[in-house]
Amino acid sequence: MPINEIVEKVLRESGKLKFTRSEIIELVHRKENINKDSIIPSDYCYNRTNKGIDRGESPDRKFLEHTGLTGEYEYKGFDFPYTGFIYDKSKNTLTGCYYEGSYISQSQLEAMCK
Repeated sequence: MPINEIVEKVLRESGKLKFTRSEIIELVHRKENINKDSIIPSDYCYNRTNKGIDRGESPDRKFLEHTGLTGEYEYKGFDFPYTGFIYDKSKNTLTGCYYEGSYISQSQLEAMCK
């Protein structure tokens, strides 16, 4: 089973909706004995991306929302009809958005706003 599916399963079965980064890592490590360095919550966010990972084109891999100021993650589940912007933390820029689960790239957004 791919690691994103393992992490999603553990969070879904926990019955909680909000987690800190360290809570996710500890919970998955404890339940599934996954190496802590392999558990990267931001990789599974609808609204976050980092250097070297998916820019949003694969929403089927996503199941978390980074809640911003609190630094928490909210469990949404696979196939959630997410609507919101996607930020690239490594560049501190907007890279696109989702509208009701459909991905819209930055260039598509710019074309729509002209």
